[in-house]
Amino acid sequence: MKKTITLNVPNELWVLHTNEGNVIGFSEQEPEDSNKMKVDIAAATPEEIAVAIFAVSMGATHEYTFEDETNYDGSVHKKITNPRVSDYFRPVVLAGKPQLDTFVKDPNHANMEKAVARKKYVEKYLNTYSFEGEEQTQLNAFMTSINAYIDTIKTAYPWKFVSVNEAEIPKIPVSVVKLLNQLPDPSL
Repeated sequence: MKKTITLNVPNELWVLHTNEGNVIGFSEQEPEDSNKMKVDIAAATPEEIAVAIFAVSMGATHEYTFEDETNYDGSVHKKITNPRVSDYFRPVVLAGKPQLDTFVKDPNHANMEKAVARKKYVEKYLNTYSFEGEEQTQLNAFMTSINAYIDTIKTAYPWKFVSVNEAEIPKIPVSVVKLLNQLPDPSL
């Protein structure tokens, strides 16, 4: 997909930024403030142009539109259908050089971390010891349920949920915990 965007940017402008480098706006006249970067659009680098465009568009109004996205648990997440570039990048000026920093969302949440920890705990014994009968059946049942849970919540990103129910994480049966506690820890 390709789109053409027309944006009126002055031929020469000053990008204003904080001491930390965060871009906060622009001026068409040279400001007295020392936290500025001059951009001559005709001779600008791609990074300078990108930061200048951000600075100029910062004050522009934007009305988001949304669509409903149903999560695995039936709750609804309002997905933005028309994000701004500033929803993905943050313009900064560091040591006089412009750059775009990417916003990185952490896709992990506490339930995924706990589920993976439980799975790894049981796996280390399964990969070391041989079990039989009812013990093997219980271990297999737990591994099946924890794998299904992890597969279900792998796209349950924290920003899509108010909360994810911790009680849904499959628990290791007490009989399995007792059995594993009797064996030497394979990681030692």
